[in-house]
Amino acid sequence: MSTHYYSQWQAASDTAIRVGRMAAVFNAMRRHVPGGAYINYCDLDLANFEQSYWGPNLLPLKAIKRQIDPANLFRFPQSVRPT
Repeated sequence: MSTHYYSQWQAASDTAIRVGRMAAVFNAMRRHVPGGAYINYCDLDLANFEQSYWGPNLLPLKAIKRQIDPANLFRFPQSVRPT
């Protein structure tokens, strides 16, 4: 199951209210969804993005990351962390 929330607006001055409304819808829906997230839809507001994105695969991915990229050269804000 995948849910995609969408909004658009024309005036930059509407950004704060539109983003606030979207956050309210997202938060209201949280109790109705399993809590996972699709990795290609980066969500910087996820409190526990690693578990949401990778679930039971997280520990094996961390082990691979430690072995292949211990210096964390290949990274982005929500990538697998080596530790």
